[in-house]
Amino acid sequence: MMFFYFGLLVGDLILGMLSDSLGRHKSMYIALVFLLISSVSVTFTPEFYSFAVLQFIIGGSGHGAFVAIAVISMEMVGISKRIWTGMLIQAFFAIGVCYVALTGFLARDWKWVNLASAIPCALYLSFWWFVPESPRWLISKGRKDDAIRIIKRTAKINKAHVPEHMYDVKEDDVDVEMEGKLWHVFASPVLFKRTLILSFGWMIVSMTYYGVTMNAGNMGGSFFLNFFLMGFAELPGILVGMIILDRLGRRWSNAGSMIVGGVACVATIPVVLLGGDELQPLTITLALIGKAASASAFSIIYMFTAELSPTVVRNAAMGLCSCAARVGAMLAPYIAKSGEMIGGKFGTIEPLVIFGALSIIAGLLLLLLPETHRQILPDTIAEGEQFGRKMQREDKEVEIPFISNGKDMS
Repeated sequence: MMFFYFGLLVGDLILGMLSDSLGRHKSMYIALVFLLISSVSVTFTPEFYSFAVLQFIIGGSGHGAFVAIAVISMEMVGISKRIWTGMLIQAFFAIGVCYVALTGFLARDWKWVNLASAIPCALYLSFWWFVPESPRWLISKGRKDDAIRIIKRTAKINKAHVPEHMYDVKEDDVDVEMEGKLWHVFASPVLFKRTLILSFGWMIVSMTYYGVTMNAGNMGGSFFLNFFLMGFAELPGILVGMIILDRLGRRWSNAGSMIVGGVACVATIPVVLLGGDELQPLTITLALIGKAASASAFSIIYMFTAELSPTVVRNAAMGLCSCAARVGAMLAPYIAKSGEMIGGKFGTIEPLVIFGALSIIAGLLLLLLPETHRQILPDTIAEGEQFGRKMQREDKEVEIPFISNGKDMS
């Protein structure tokens, strides 16, 4: 587990920076090729050390590709559609958890479970032809013609008319300000503060998300059923997140989800300590609420982070925050296992109490960040620093925001 989650940390950081320099499309595909090779190869490893190294590569390539895909899906659409691309993509992660639980129940052998998870990765190779490069990233690199080609193809497929003036890119829109590196985030006090809060939020939501699932075997009953329910609980959590995002905004939705999940986990204290085995279903229910809320928060924080980060460092910033999430994920199995080591009633609730208390704290900190709902995505470092200070309404975003950036286009 430690090797796998450390791979996620390194992969998110390296592929995040690579995606901002090489492109979302190429870095995504490189990661997917490594994922397919390593996930199949690990099944046939003869000893532990090669197994651990391949687990490291699987973690780095798998989640590195996921972050790139999440960023592409956010950058390809306008304000009103981000909820569908940014949130719905997370539902397939939940389906994957249920799939693993089912294959584990049927196969009962790690090699067959691993192959059942690895072989479908071959389908990802088709992404090269079906997933285009992000026009936002192309514009940020001065590749106007490539961006326009993708936009025209998109318009043709969607049977949409795009006025010719929408393809105009001012020379001063593609200049040195569009160049950005990860260190620019640390050099800016505003962006650095926001990144710290987001990173802490990522760390805790990841710790809770994985930790509550890993604690499934400590709650009694069927491990496979508990694990399946933990995955299935994500779907209503993501659905609720999609419903409240446009009503409450990103900030309150993200913070609220974490606080609700934290309260549900902490609420297991009186249920376990004062009740008996007859209240075990209630304990599992509270844990499922905590998992659903953490899944909702995890989905929202992807969108929240992407919308707060400037285009020129968006993938790198996402990768950096995701690195913090990996720290939380690496700590999660030890916290979950500590409950088994303690045993008894206190051992049942101890992991959930830790996850819940930290989740509440992280949720409250997220309220310090600016709202991103109905706001135009910042492209440059300067725009990122000004974001939240001068609010921009949705009606200022034009039909193709990544071309005109909403400047002088009415």
